[in-house]
Amino acid sequence: MAATRPLDHSTTGPHSLDFLFRPRSTAVIGASNREGSVGRALFANVLMNGYTGVVYPVNNTAKSVLGVKAYETVLQIPDEVDLAVLIVPALAVPAVLAECGQKKVKGAIVISAGFKELGPTGAQLEKAVRDRARTYGIRLIGPNCFGVIDASPRVRMNATFGRDMPPFGNIALISQSGAVGLSALEYAISEEAGLSKFASIGNKADINECDLLAYLRDDPETDVIMLYLEDLVDPNEFMRIARETTSHPVKPKPILAIKAGRTSEGAKAASSHTGALAGSDAAYDAFFAQARILRVDTINDLFAKGAALAYQPPPRGRRVGILTNAGGIGIMATDACVRAGMQIAKLTDKTRTELKKHLPVTAATGNPVDVIGDSDATRYRAALELMVADDNIDCLLPIWTPTLMAESKDIASITADIGQKSDKPMLACIQSMKNAEEIRRQLMRDKIPHYQFPENAARAMAAMVEWSEWSHRPQGEV
Repeated sequence: MAATRPLDHSTTGPHSLDFLFRPRSTAVIGASNREGSVGRALFANVLMNGYTGVVYPVNNTAKSVLGVKAYETVLQIPDEVDLAVLIVPALAVPAVLAECGQKKVKGAIVISAGFKELGPTGAQLEKAVRDRARTYGIRLIGPNCFGVIDASPRVRMNATFGRDMPPFGNIALISQSGAVGLSALEYAISEEAGLSKFASIGNKADINECDLLAYLRDDPETDVIMLYLEDLVDPNEFMRIARETTSHPVKPKPILAIKAGRTSEGAKAASSHTGALAGSDAAYDAFFAQARILRVDTINDLFAKGAALAYQPPPRGRRVGILTNAGGIGIMATDACVRAGMQIAKLTDKTRTELKKHLPVTAATGNPVDVIGDSDATRYRAALELMVADDNIDCLLPIWTPTLMAESKDIASITADIGQKSDKPMLACIQSMKNAEEIRRQLMRDKIPHYQFPENAARAMAAMVEWSEWSHRPQGEV
């Protein structure tokens, strides 16, 4: 078993789901010793990732799972159980939930598939699951889901069957699709993007995006919320909670959303995936705009924009300063910024005069500032410091193309050093494939988001500006 120190449930309001994200004890029903099984993978994840509560395997044939004493049913566990994770055949779920109810379990995560995504018969079984949970007052995530993670050092619970635990951070991720959630988790880990919480909600038989959004609205460890949705259960309630979240007078939180099923073919695929209903895509565009939700199309954009909003201060305006050591990349970055709705800042005469003192005569001292290909780290630092100090610049995009004149790691170090001291947002674009992971980790450690290409950085910067403008605009009526 993991450590027995009890967890404090600090969030006790009407929307609290602490028993799901911060359970003091967890039973994994269907935990298994069989290699390659979901039951083994999920139990190992809870056990091996530093969970600060107590975990119990439930298996009706094995005496132990991964060396931990197993129980034939949840009713045999001698202590209280906050959370049950069900990995059992779909037809067995109602009976197992009844046992959980008798045990006074507070929350359940149903990993099992085979419900409304299969059609009318599965929908009837799902209704029976929902009714059984409500009979016993159990709040339920799923069925047909990937699981839940709370990455906080106070919890460290990974109740999924994914391969890795994400680092702790201030971004929460909610996914209706388990597979999309898994892909997003792996992307987050590869990009060094820290997560506070993750939940795959599957068919949403009970807990849905409204419940989770209300919980995350009040979660002190979450600053940015990211969603993958295929449909909305209660659009009016979702709108209300979203507007409260994005327009909070003290701590407004950005929400970014992928709404899948934009085409008629995609909507049809969604209905066979989680039983989602199709809706007008144009209506969703208007709906998200009124809720002040930033709509994105890809996982890449979700994290590119989410990291910028989570780690950097809001820009004062749209005027961007671009620094590069390669003219062509600077031109591409300029085009990308303008296409994204940014303005290319006009540098002050003072800045241009000072730049000329540090740069060769062949360098460009307009904007973008091109320190040219033979630049070393000292020249790059001088130019970046001068641009940060320019009152005409609201946000910065420093770019570096690898050369023999300076190590890309040194440029990353300079960028991080200057960026963390500045009150202007800075998104770095160091186009080095060598040591790429080390460079990304180095920048993210100092909360400087890194982008391989300037187009991604430009879109992320535009999202920051859009969010900043929204947060200063009076909220209208819907």
